[in-house]
Amino acid sequence: MEENLQDKNRQPLCFSDRKTWKKTDRYMFISYAHKDADTVYADLSVLYNNCLNYWYDKKLSVGDEWDKTVEDMIRNPQCAGIILYFSADMVKSAACEKELRIYREIEDSGRKDFKLFPVSVNSSTVNATVRDAYISCADMTAQQLDAAFPAERVENVLKNIKSSVFYLNRTDNGFHLTKLIEELKNYDENLFCSDDVALDKLSRLPIASKENGISFIRLGSFPQQKASGEFVIQDGVKQTAEGLATIKNGNGFIHGPLRWIILKNDNTRAVAIAEHVLDKCNGADLQGYFESFIKNAVDDDDIRSCIEEAGLPDIESLKEFDNVITANVETDYCKSYRKSSFWPMFWGKLDGKVTAYFKKYSPMTVNVGSNVMCGIRPCITINIDKLLEKYTR
Repeated sequence: MEENLQDKNRQPLCFSDRKTWKKTDRYMFISYAHKDADTVYADLSVLYNNCLNYWYDKKLSVGDEWDKTVEDMIRNPQCAGIILYFSADMVKSAACEKELRIYREIEDSGRKDFKLFPVSVNSSTVNATVRDAYISCADMTAQQLDAAFPAERVENVLKNIKSSVFYLNRTDNGFHLTKLIEELKNYDENLFCSDDVALDKLSRLPIASKENGISFIRLGSFPQQKASGEFVIQDGVKQTAEGLATIKNGNGFIHGPLRWIILKNDNTRAVAIAEHVLDKCNGADLQGYFESFIKNAVDDDDIRSCIEEAGLPDIESLKEFDNVITANVETDYCKSYRKSSFWPMFWGKLDGKVTAYFKKYSPMTVNVGSNVMCGIRPCITINIDKLLEKYTR
């Protein structure tokens, strides 16, 4: 697996990403070959949403050197053991072998609260998986095989896996996760968050982040600039430039990825406002503007269904976010591709009435049906449970 922006964005969260995380939390270490990342990530998202505390190395990709941080996390007294994703690629992995050797050292030291939980990625027996590992090396010379896949590695794997009394075959229907969760709860209930309601559900989403105490979410995109030069492509083809902008299906515009500031979050629904002004609109056209906004901004039907409402922001709710929501707001969201400009007024609501705002949220008397032009900074209501289902199913 080559590490790129997309891989980083879809990585599951760890127990230390939880709002309720404490240094004393017990957790499981996840050991896997990075070529199995897609399979492992799918499982981890489900385990995270079932409140299991686990840790895995998010930074490593194929070919990277093993990080001492990994060893420290395994040897940490709060680590209760290893969930090992067993596959032919795992058998060949020098990093996974080191993790198994540490497991053996800890077990031999007499610790009773450290166990191994192997999960077969391809639902194969131990011997069949080792056979597949050797078959994948069929083109190597004997010398290359000894260097890349030493016999001691296989011996170490067989010794540790066969000594494990627990061995799960992975299933497409997720039954193996039900069984794994059951076994882990019987082993140590402290591996699970005691109060699911106390968890910040928003933090479980791979599209959520937090900066300086402010929560953000990446959702959708919006046409910002006519495509030209290096961005010109054929209709129907998507192209990403530095992970910042995408040309969609030949409409000829660069779509800037939208980032939203979370204004309210009751753990079921979140109210968010666009980080920047996205557009401008006169008062006469406000009525129909938001009817088409969601369709233009979100082309995934499942994600679009998670947005319950789109409209103008409530000005009162913005005042506590003065440090991130400025009075003079930018009209160009896709700042990297052209010079930013500023639009001093934007539409909002106060006491249910639509008004134009200027400077420090000072209302101006404006006839909404008039041709006064103001910035549009959409505000959306997101169904968090639906969005979680979309990203974890």
